[in-house]
Formats: sequence, C-alpha cells, structure tokens
Amino acid sequence: MPYRRFFVNLTSSPLRSAHIHVLQLNSVHWIRHIAFRDYLRTYPGIKTEYQLLKEKLSQQEWKDGNDYNEGKNSFLKNEERKAIKWYKSIVRMQPI
Repeated sequence: MPYRRFFVNLTSSPLRSAHIHVLQLNSVHWIRHIAFRDYLRTYPGIKTEYQLLKEKLSQQEWKDGNDYNEGKNSFLKNEERKAIKWYKSIVRMQPI
C-alpha cells in the first residue's frame, strides 16, 4: 500500500521480532486503523467474531496472503465503516 511503510526486523531466528506498520498521524488510513483497533477493544463481541473468522480462514489452504485477506474483506469493510463512525463520535466528545 503506497500510503504505508512496513518494517520487518529479519534475524537468524525463525521467530518474528517485529511487525510494524507506519502511517501518517491523523491521515484517513491512520484513523481507519486506530478506529478499528479501539472499536474492537470496546466491543468484545465484534472482536470475538473477527477472531473466529481469522481462525477459520487460517485453517484453509491459500495460494497467497491476498486470498486470505479477501476472505476477511466483507467483514472488515462492514465493521470498519461502523468503527469509523463510532470513533468520530467519540473524538468529537473529547475536550481539546
């Protein structure tokens, strides 16, 4: 994605030591990510639905990560839309 920077710290260990995405503060994409994160923290039922979907999808064989992502797409788009609306209402209520 052209708006995001991605960092992986490669080591000789098979374990990943870092998986970092960097986005411009307060950009549309930053708000989308933060809104979805906070929405899942606030609504554990949605978080559980997402977790179960990801677990189900992880048990399938995928040609590549794009197919896996496509399997999540409908859920994500629907919940991201709700999360952004929710997040914007919360941000407006906070004092500056």
